[in-house]
Amino acid sequence: MRAPRVAGEILIDRPGDVVFDVVADQCNEPRCNPAVSRAEQLTAGRLAWGRGFRVLHRTIRGSVEMAVELTGIDRPHRIASTTRTPVGDVRGAVTFVAEGAGTRMRWEGLKRYLESGCPTSPEVPGSPCRAGTSVRNGGRYGVGCWNRGPSA
Repeated sequence: MRAPRVAGEILIDRPGDVVFDVVADQCNEPRCNPAVSRAEQLTAGRLAWGRGFRVLHRTIRGSVEMAVELTGIDRPHRIASTTRTPVGDVRGAVTFVAEGAGTRMRWEGLKRYLESGCPTSPEVPGSPCRAGTSVRNGGRYGVGCWNRGPSA
């Protein structure tokens, strides 16, 4: 069975370097994503490969703690990461492309569930582990994120 795909995009009315910096710092996620209630940096230092975060994500079944590790950085074009959850991993990347005065941000990743089984979740509608899931709207990084700029 193919791994379920997570994908989406949004056009943001900000320059690419600004968008990159906000997205690269997962501590901004609670301001940008209403499904995230908490995010903290686990590794000290500047933006670099291996930087880790702990994120608390709300789902329809309660909260799930996720560990996010940055696995590739090409500022201001691309951020790759692995997100680990109790039920499996998501490995993917976010890309940033200039479009007019703004930036088109695209994300894509593959979910890999643990052998214990595939949960049914809002990200994978219908039957467990259904392949081909795609998020086409810009819900991930809402307008509120860009009205305040990056966190200090």
